[in-house]
Amino acid sequence: MAVDCRGRNARHRQGTGLVAVPGKFQEGKSEVDVVMPLICKFSGVKVYMYYQDHLPPHIHLRGTDFKAVVSLPDGKLLAGLLPRGVKATVTAWIKSEAKALMENWRRAQAGEPLSRVNPPEKGV
Repeated sequence: MAVDCRGRNARHRQGTGLVAVPGKFQEGKSEVDVVMPLICKFSGVKVYMYYQDHLPPHIHLRGTDFKAVVSLPDGKLLAGLLPRGVKATVTAWIKSEAKALMENWRRAQAGEPLSRVNPPEKGV
């Protein structure tokens, strides 16, 4: 599933690094899903990527009791906290899916639709 964020109707949300596309919300999708698409979900961990976000390349992770920002393609924790088991799984997953994640980063910077990324073979 991809979320299209291109076109002249897309507008930059000042000071947020987000892009919103008026009238482009799919049924059942919130504005957060459109400006920060879910690219992977596994074992209670949701992985998001903002459109036109700041450098370095990174992903946003959310779980029941944590939020974190992790760099690509090295898996370094940039902000927030990750439980130890989640960190190990996420780091290994980022290394195994580095090509797909970096391609999504390129697409996000260009305002192009993002692709889902395969979850890790083993859950957290």
